[in-house]
Amino acid sequence: MRIGLISDTHIPSAGKQLPDLVAELLWGVDLIIHAGDITVPSVLDWLEGIAPVVAAQGNEDTGLSDWRMGPSLIMQTRWGRIGAVHDLCYADMPVRESLSRFFRSPVDVVVHGHTHEPMVERVGNVLVVNPGSASFPNNRRDLPGSLGILTLTSQGAWAEIVPIVPPGELPPWPAGLDGLAEVASTPPAPRPRR
Repeated sequence: MRIGLISDTHIPSAGKQLPDLVAELLWGVDLIIHAGDITVPSVLDWLEGIAPVVAAQGNEDTGLSDWRMGPSLIMQTRWGRIGAVHDLCYADMPVRESLSRFFRSPVDVVVHGHTHEPMVERVGNVLVVNPGSASFPNNRRDLPGSLGILTLTSQGAWAEIVPIVPPGELPPWPAGLDGLAEVASTPPAPRPRR
């Protein structure tokens, strides 16, 4: 199972719409998880043209009501439980405490947003992924956005951060983000580009 991860789209303040390249990069995923700060439901409608969508409500989504959204979500797959929340808040508390605050039962993967900074890390047995911001990365407009691809198989779960740049171009990411690709329990399978 391949799941597209996106967050902090901030449409229309960050742009009129998401770049068309987002659809190309997410093409073929089985599900899309939006980790909040959607701001307008048309973003979810657009993403749903690619794959079914669920979303965590972000701090910028106050007053936004959509049946695909919730303050936090837990999805059961045959490969494990995936939790989604906008602001994991683990800078203020230990990760385990933060996880139990949002997800009353254990999860195998957590998808979150809010910081606009892409990251993939393991905390104990939990894979924690922030896909970054698709349209306002690191709170800067001069960098390309990013999204994530979560792959779940019987052999494990892994995630990769994908820059929203045309195929073959290298993203002008700041130092420290170079090489941010994945945390895997098994090597990732090749990802076809369309």
